[in-house]
Amino acid sequence: MGKIIKNKHGASLIEIVATVAIVAISLTMIFSVLDFSVRQNGVNQDKSININVANGVLNYIRNTDYDLLNTYLYPEETATYGYVLISDLRCNDIYSYDQNICSITLAPTINNRKYNHDNLKVFLLPFNDFTTLNDLKATPPVEFPQILINHLGSINTESGGSGTRNIIRIVVIVESSINSKHDILLEGVITNDNE
Repeated sequence: MGKIIKNKHGASLIEIVATVAIVAISLTMIFSVLDFSVRQNGVNQDKSININVANGVLNYIRNTDYDLLNTYLYPEETATYGYVLISDLRCNDIYSYDQNICSITLAPTINNRKYNHDNLKVFLLPFNDFTTLNDLKATPPVEFPQILINHLGSINTESGGSGTRNIIRIVVIVESSINSKHDILLEGVITNDNE
């Protein structure tokens, strides 16, 4: 049989310090990955909920009577127009026939987060009146969040167009509770089916 060599001195201080340092670095890396995963999960959950809220609001506005919304966007036949901001504060005047549903839709509470006029906005804009859209691009109203200003900048308004008044652009914006770079913007249209 071979000889077994035994180290009677044990581990040196340098070996113990090196082992502790390697374990500490490994644990730091593991915890940083876990921390990132938890934060990213929160961001994804926030986005998912905000997209669902925006979809619900967009569908609610789409199911509104076109003539009612058209009356607010175009107050008189000859009047100039620009945009309409709809929020839970406007349920009494725009949706007087179903204020309760309007309030539930435009000011829901989901996962203990209250949505309202501060973080959930609906804008009605002309669909293809490029003169008005260019005016809104040039001097955006103070109510326009940055995400809407950026979105307006991406709309091609150089092809002219006098604009028909039988299509209204609907833009729903839900602001993120985490960071404004995670805000949600959904766009749709409502048309006058009678024309």
